[in-house]
Amino acid sequence: MIAADLGRVFEVGFNVGILTYIQQNQEKIDYRFVHMYRLDLQKLRFARMVEKIWEEEDVTSVDDRQIAKKWITFFVQRGFLAGLNFFQEYASYLMKNQTGRNKLEILYYQCNFYNENSLGTSPEDETKLFQRFLSQFSDPVLSIDHYAGKGEFLRADTLMLLRCKNDVRILSVDLSVFSIQSIKHMVDADEMTLLRHMLRREINRLRSKSIFTGLCIDTESLDFTFSENLARYFTAFKKEDKESAKLIQAASYAQSFYHFLLSHHILHTDDPVIFNIVGYTDRGVSTMSLNKERLGIL
Repeated sequence: MIAADLGRVFEVGFNVGILTYIQQNQEKIDYRFVHMYRLDLQKLRFARMVEKIWEEEDVTSVDDRQIAKKWITFFVQRGFLAGLNFFQEYASYLMKNQTGRNKLEILYYQCNFYNENSLGTSPEDETKLFQRFLSQFSDPVLSIDHYAGKGEFLRADTLMLLRCKNDVRILSVDLSVFSIQSIKHMVDADEMTLLRHMLRREINRLRSKSIFTGLCIDTESLDFTFSENLARYFTAFKKEDKESAKLIQAASYAQSFYHFLLSHHILHTDDPVIFNIVGYTDRGVSTMSLNKERLGIL
């Protein structure tokens, strides 16, 4: 439970970081709905979220509560810096050849600060929430049921449709926290011996990984296919904390979103699109970039 809660806190921080960068760079980035999420954030109360975790994890002592609060604050800050730096680098890359008055256009940006992501402290009707996401498109979307299920794009952590000149991209990011699996792992940050123990555990985890965790796939190859043995590597679900599982989840959201865009004629089958898929955790980042000719990989 604590890992899931921290993952949501990390996700909130990540999207706040992205929104901050957008807000600070409005002369370069065109996004008309940033105010919508600013209003959502005004309803979040960090103190209530901390209290919710205390209650769920039965943290009663004053000292333990302060330790837990420090860790929760740390993951909010870590998520914020991750989102801010990630989107700064991503946007800078897309705009590197920008000339004249062309801006990076964010045609759709989806993130969620309600219900589970607020740890239940800021409830909202899901149907209304999803409809508000889709209000970013000029034409109303009447049917959303198909896209609200598990693995469908309305469940995505961070999802964008962007355009810079003729370059259209779908960015899908799935986020999680793996380093803290129990309230017992929230050691006193002032105790250096305990922190060294945590660091040693993480280093040993990295050493235990195989060489294939650093695998890089070039999907531009004309004859690109997965061999049977390599395809098995991407099943990824033998361990719940495997970073590639986040990559696969993000790919699922991207595929669902692309299907939605085609079915509602927001994009057309002959439109060139590049998919940027990201699994982002507190332990590492897994990425994949491909064009629509390689859609089957998603």
